Amino acid sequence: MAREGLSRQERLCRRQDYLKAYRQGTRFRLPYLTIIIVPNRCGFTRVGISVSRKIKEAVQRNRAKRLLREFFRRNKNLFPSGYDVVFVAKEGLLKQTPGDLKRDLERKFSEKWLRSSSD
Repeated sequence: MAREGLSRQERLCRRQDYLKAYRQGTRFRLPYLTIIIVPNRCGFTRVGISVSRKIKEAVQRNRAKRLLREFFRRNKNLFPSGYDVVFVAKEGLLKQTPGDLKRDLERKFSEKWLRSSSD
């Protein structure tokens, strides 16, 4: 059985890692989420989460982070190895179900990312 946990080394923790992603990364936009992907030297996928202050209450921002962390943990296979993935959550994220989120991301990645990375 594959391990589904999210270890500390699979998370982006340093400011400079986020800044590198913002400067050099490839962006995929959804109405409620922006995904930024940039190559790393680790050989495995790492995730970072940023939530807009337009989501007014801290409780809702924390819920958005938990939702995205859990989504990443359960769907690591959607993301290519050796990349940093930064999720930038926006206002409409909490209205989405996990199924909608997965469907939208699969569609986005199959359009642009997975096709080019599998060649």
